[in-house]
Amino acid sequence: MFLSRMIRVPKRLLLRGHLIGALLTFLCIICPASGIPTQRDVQQTPKANDQKGNQIKFKDTTNRKPAAHLEANPFIKNSLNWRSDLDNSFICCGLLLNNNTLHITKNGLYFVYTQATFSGNTCLEGDSIFLSHSVVLDSKQFAEKTSLLSAQKTACKTSVLWSRSIFLGGTFALENGDILYTVTQGQNHLALYPGEAYFGLYAL
Repeated sequence: MFLSRMIRVPKRLLLRGHLIGALLTFLCIICPASGIPTQRDVQQTPKANDQKGNQIKFKDTTNRKPAAHLEANPFIKNSLNWRSDLDNSFICCGLLLNNNTLHITKNGLYFVYTQATFSGNTCLEGDSIFLSHSVVLDSKQFAEKTSLLSAQKTACKTSVLWSRSIFLGGTFALENGDILYTVTQGQNHLALYPGEAYFGLYAL
């Protein structure tokens, strides 16, 4: 015959268990209300940066301002072929990417930025390589196409191995129908690794 024994739990352990249970209940209530991501939210959130380069998708674009971050296609050499579906690139909320140009659909102030990186491992003695990168605006506001941002650099002055980056950025008043695109000189020296060549803007 087996005798069952009643195990006496110390009061301090019971109190600790009650406190932990109350804390877990509180967290279950407060997390959804405060916007803190839960395990379910994390599992349902798509990866923004995978090996396939899935495009970042926004569930609700109602209150979002126009924005885009484009990256150069690394598989097309000697050219800046802008893509919105590589790594962390995206385009959102009214902006359009068409024929390697960005199309504005809403009037407003925009911060426009771009970077091009160049590199090489050969230099002709006494010669310099000229590099340039610019953002051009095609708009009804002006009679001709306008260079919004532009910079130039030279390479091969002191070293055989060389690398140069040109970053441009500025704020501009853009209108519906405006078109932006980049123009680059020295494209045969472009470096197209992730984070080295990009083009984007966002509404302020």
